[in-house]
Amino acid sequence: KMSKRTASDDDAQQAKRQRTGVGTSVATLVQRETDKFLLLLAQIKVERLLPKQRQIVTVVRNENISAAFQKMVATNVLALPVLTQRGSYYGVVAISDIVKHVTDLFNDLASTSVVDVDKLFSSETKFKTATVKDVMKWPLQKVNPYHPVARGFSLFTAWEVCALAGVHRIPILDDDGAVVDIITQSMLIDFLWQNIESVGSLAQSKVQDFPLPRSQEVVQTNQNT
Repeated sequence: KMSKRTASDDDAQQAKRQRTGVGTSVATLVQRETDKFLLLLAQIKVERLLPKQRQIVTVVRNENISAAFQKMVATNVLALPVLTQRGSYYGVVAISDIVKHVTDLFNDLASTSVVDVDKLFSSETKFKTATVKDVMKWPLQKVNPYHPVARGFSLFTAWEVCALAGVHRIPILDDDGAVVDIITQSMLIDFLWQNIESVGSLAQSKVQDFPLPRSQEVVQTNQNT
C-alpha cells in the first residue's frame, strides 16, 4: 500500500533543493565538449599508460654525481628518479642540478687570468666526491613538485599534477614504494593525440586562442660565448 505525499514531504523536498554548497555546484555544472576526454582520463589508471618491458633507470641518493650523469647520457634522459638505500622513492635529480653544481664549483676559476692549481684540484675533488643527494634540488619534501602517484590512481590525477605543478615527469610507485615507471608530459600529450576526437572542436583551436601565461625572459647567447 503506497502512502500519499503530504505537504510536509513537499516542503522537505523543496528545502533540499535550496541547499547551498557542493550540491549547488554540481547542480549548476556546465557541460563542455571536453567532458568526454576528462571522463576518459578519470576511467583509465596510470599503469595502463606504461609501455611494456620498459627499463626503469634509477640512481641511489648516495651515488656519485658522475655515475648519475653517465646513466643519463647512456639512456638519453634528462632526469632520474632517486632512491634511498632501501629502494624507496626519494626524489628526482635532473641534468640541470649537475650543471649548476659544476658551474658553482668552477665559477671562480673562469674569472681568473691565471689558473689557481690548488683551487682547481680542490674543485675537482669536490666534484668527484659529491653525491646525488648533495646536488639534487628536489628531495622528497612537502614543497617538492615531483610527488609520485601510486598505482590505481587515474590519468586525470597525473594530468593535474603535470598541469598544476608544472613538472614534466611523474614517478609511479607500487604498494612497496618502489618506482615501477615514470609518466612523462610527452606520454600524456601522445595520449591526447591518440584520443583527439574526444575534445571536439577544441582540437581545431589555434595556439593564440589559449590563455597562455606570460612567458619568461628568453636567455640567449652567440656562437662565440
